[in-house]
This record gives sequence, structure tokens and C-alpha cells, in this order.
Amino acid sequence: MNMTLRSSIKDMILTSQIEAVNETVGLQKGLDEMIEQRSDGTLYYLDRICVPLKGDVRTLIMDEAYNSKYSIHPRDDKKYYDLRDRYWWPGMKKYIAEYASKCLISLKIDGQSERTIQTLKDMLRACVLDFKGRWDFHLPLVMFSYNISYHSKMRCASFEALYGRNYRSIIMWVEVGEGQLIGPELVRETTEKISQIKYKHKVVRDCQKSYAYKRRKPPEFIICDYVLLKVFP
Repeated sequence: MNMTLRSSIKDMILTSQIEAVNETVGLQKGLDEMIEQRSDGTLYYLDRICVPLKGDVRTLIMDEAYNSKYSIHPRDDKKYYDLRDRYWWPGMKKYIAEYASKCLISLKIDGQSERTIQTLKDMLRACVLDFKGRWDFHLPLVMFSYNISYHSKMRCASFEALYGRNYRSIIMWVEVGEGQLIGPELVRETTEKISQIKYKHKVVRDCQKSYAYKRRKPPEFIICDYVLLKVFP
């Protein structure tokens, strides 16, 4: 048995095109020369499907592009370059940017979050190169190392900021005598891996900092300039 899969979006676009053409007296001057009608009746603009405003098809395309499990909320510029090869409508790039700005996931991902994600990616890449194996196997150690590492903006580790006290490492968590149940070899290997990951984290953080401060110039002051004096206890 042969089975043919077909998207319903193109049929909806064709229906909305017919409605738009029936309600419109004529196209904008110069635009009508670039639009052609294919054998199936669909209107194309420079080999791209014209998506009219009728029928809210544009929103349907954006919902599918951003909310589908196959897209996982791409950035607005990336999604624009993906869609422009297939569809066209006036002000398409601005429309996509406005849609992406209203997306809940996009609102949550700010600059700090992107830097954190990039740092974790670099740490995982370093772990895979050093320890071998699958990246998800090293994820708990990477997250642990990241949370107990010092952050310059908070002036403390994430763990300390969240719980109000310093963290306990693997070798300090259990009481004396219980360490024999875990085994000194496992404790030693885990401690060594954490130390290596912390070192990799420092290297990645310094690398990220070098990107951020690459074009930054040291401030220059002259006599009678007003400055803000910040005093630490």
C-alpha cells in the first residue's frame, strides 16, 4: 500500500490567496509582475509561496515553526532564513522578529542565560575530550562544579547564594567511618574529576571574559571629574 503525506498548510494558503484576490482590486504596481500562478493555482513570488494576511495563515506557519518539537524555539534570525526560502509576505522579517519577541521561551533567554549555556557547553565539550564517553554522563559533575564555582558578579558560588552556606564536597559530606562504605578509590576519582572540571570551568570563564572585554578600554579620568566611589566592608 502506497501512502502519500501532504501538508494542509499549502491548501490553507491557496484558500486564503483566493479570498485575498477576490477582495483586492489589484496588486501594488511592480509587484504584480513578479507574482506568477502555478498549475495548482498557488501564487508565487520569486519562487516563494505568497502568504496573504487573510485566514491568519501567517500565524499558523509561525506557530508550527516555533512550537513544533522539531524546531525547539530557534532564534528569530535563523528561523527567518529558514522560512524565506519557502514563503514570502510583506514585512516578513519584522513579523518574525515580533513573533519571536513575544515567545515565552525567548523572553526567558536573556544575555546572561546565553552566556551560562555557552559556558556549560564548553565545559561538557572539555569533559568529553578529557574523560571520553557520552556527554550526558558528565553532566551531573559539570553542574555540580558550576554551582560550587565562584561567580564574580555574585561574589560567591551559586550554591552559597542559594542556601546561605558553603557547599559540602563529596569527601566532607559523610561522617567518619561511612567513607569506607563508598570506598576511598571512588572518592579519590570523583574528587580528581571535580578538580579537573573546576579547572576547565576557569579556563572557559576566562575565555568568555576575554570575548566580553576584548573591545573594552580602561577608563581615563582627569582632574575635577566626578566619580562614584564604591566602598566594600
